[in-house]
Amino acid sequence: MDLDLRLVRYFVTLADELHFGRAAAKLFISQPALSKQIRRLETDVGGALLVRDSRHVALTPRGDRFLHLARQLLATA
Repeated sequence: MDLDLRLVRYFVTLADELHFGRAAAKLFISQPALSKQIRRLETDVGGALLVRDSRHVALTPRGDRFLHLARQLLATA
């Protein structure tokens, strides 16, 4: 698997905010673009990292594990 570090950074920011609008603002991208990139990351890792509804964003168990690894990856990079 070849992960794009930009997508990993997007995921970590979203996981910290748990809000697409605030995360997108911090990343200086649009909310739809962030949503599209997170879906791409989920496709790359082979499963859902987030549970979304119209009002809430939460990490799945896989997302929680991936967040820990993503932080390590970004710190190493």
